[in-house]
Amino acid sequence: MRVAGLAEALKELGHGVVDVGNLQPIEHSGSEHPNKAVLAMDEVAGWTGAGARLAYEASEDRMPIFLGGWYRFRNGQMCGAA
Repeated sequence: MRVAGLAEALKELGHGVVDVGNLQPIEHSGSEHPNKAVLAMDEVAGWTGAGARLAYEASEDRMPIFLGGWYRFRNGQMCGAA
């Protein structure tokens, strides 16, 4: 999104744009699932938590639109904005 100049284009149209930078998952450990085919539970929980936190904070006084990202992070965005 940055390389494409999307933020600048939106600003030129009069929209507010906040680039929060590259995010990192929150620390999470201890997730287990009895189905051994379910992998990386701690990683998924960490990314989901990071997305939820960001979405919750960003939606306090505006309607955020999230661009880019990974499905594990997207799960949290939906939860946080709800």
